[in-house]
Amino acid sequence: MNKTAALINLFLLSLLPLFSENIVGTMRGQLILENGHETSQVELKLEDLASADYLFDNPFVQGVELVFSIPENTRNFRNSFALYLYREIQPEPDTSISHYRGSQFFMQILPYTSEFSLKIPFDSSHTLRKEADSVVTAPIGKDDFPLVITMLPISKGLPPQGKNASVTMTVRPLYSEKGGLRLIIDDEEGLLEEETAVMIDDSEVEWPQDYYSLDPGFHRVVINNPQGGTREFNIAVEQGKFTEVRHTMQRALPRVIFSPEEGVSYYLDGEEIPRADQGRPLDCEPGRHTVSVRLNDQITLSEEYTFSPGENVTISLDLQILLEKD
Repeated sequence: MNKTAALINLFLLSLLPLFSENIVGTMRGQLILENGHETSQVELKLEDLASADYLFDNPFVQGVELVFSIPENTRNFRNSFALYLYREIQPEPDTSISHYRGSQFFMQILPYTSEFSLKIPFDSSHTLRKEADSVVTAPIGKDDFPLVITMLPISKGLPPQGKNASVTMTVRPLYSEKGGLRLIIDDEEGLLEEETAVMIDDSEVEWPQDYYSLDPGFHRVVINNPQGGTREFNIAVEQGKFTEVRHTMQRALPRVIFSPEEGVSYYLDGEEIPRADQGRPLDCEPGRHTVSVRLNDQITLSEEYTFSPGENVTISLDLQILLEKD
């Protein structure tokens, strides 16, 4: 066969579909990951089956980890057993079904360790790393779940005790180095019709959105609204978890404190501030106001000021004699 014909044959072979394989064995257990916790255990004996499914809705999970505990009687038969992983399983795994079809995507010889894990990422952008007691597989999609796992012998002539080999398996999520903030703003007075600005760690972010992806640790959140004023929160974000901040938008009134001074009377828009109210915060409407000060019923000073929603203002009289010389 010449080189051209060989290349044509190779091309034709590459067009052939990949058929699924038969998977036969007793289904010993179904491990379903549906929250942030490790699943229960299932014992997988030689030529048995177990399934692993992923039903957890968390954007910070970048994969799953199959953790195998290997007893000593199994480790004694070094290089005798291998784990086989299959995806795209048909039919759906069930303890009453022993015959399946699926596509093998990984095989690993059991190492001589008491615990070993397979890290299965969901896409190629993962940050998972191989370690002394773990291996990272090629990425598979969440739609490829459930998986079927089986342990098969790779050497012939096993003694009777070798045929009783087993491992114990659990499944747990693998998180990225991120957590999330869900910011919920309830609006009972229609204040969100005004422009609302949200800042996280001194950077303005778009709002609203489903969640904000943040590094684990403490963060500062500021909500600013022209009528609702400014509200500040300090929050803690954990890896792989959501922190929820719920804020009810309310109309924020300016708060004015008139500093008590001997012989000084204060007026707001022409109304005198009683002596008993001086020194404590008083609410007023946002906008332009006239503040007047009378000293010993003789000297009166008046100024106009604009009070913004939510701001705190202190008004006092500071008399100074300034002397300038050339």
